[in-house]
Amino acid sequence: MTGDFNANAGGPVQQKFLAGLSDAWTATTKRVGPEGTFHGFGGKSREGRIDWILYRGPWKAIEVETVTRSENGRYPSDHFPVFARLEL
Repeated sequence: MTGDFNANAGGPVQQKFLAGLSDAWTATTKRVGPEGTFHGFGGKSREGRIDWILYRGPWKAIEVETVTRSENGRYPSDHFPVFARLEL
């Protein structure tokens, strides 16, 4: 499950989801990019990871990246996208 949850990871909103799911960011040691995902189109992340990738089952998180690339300084969103590579 992915989404812009507008609630910090580790907080009460995420805790409700974590009853049956794992957070890819915390489940792996290979993390690329800043933990913060909101940047307001400015390219500099702010504190707090409000975009998560959650999963369950026999999957294993191999790596997670907060993608900070831009095209000529332009960003497609005010949040950086988050990418996770999972292995079955």
